[in-house]
Amino acid sequence: MFPKKDNFWPRQRGREPPDQAYAELIAAALRAELGPTHQAIKTIMRWTGASESAAKH
Repeated sequence: MFPKKDNFWPRQRGREPPDQAYAELIAAALRAELGPTHQAIKTIMRWTGASESAAKH
C-alpha cells in the first residue's frame, strides 16, 4: 500500500505513470470519434462539465 503522505506513483524504468497512459488513451479515443474540430471540444465540454481549455488539452 502507498503511504498517505505521497501523492505520486513511483516511476518505473521506461514506463509512464498509469494515470498519464490512461489520459492519453481517452484523448486518442475522443479525437478518433469526434475529430479535431471546435464542435468536438464543445461536445466534450457538455459531456464532462470541463472548461474549454481542459477539453482542448
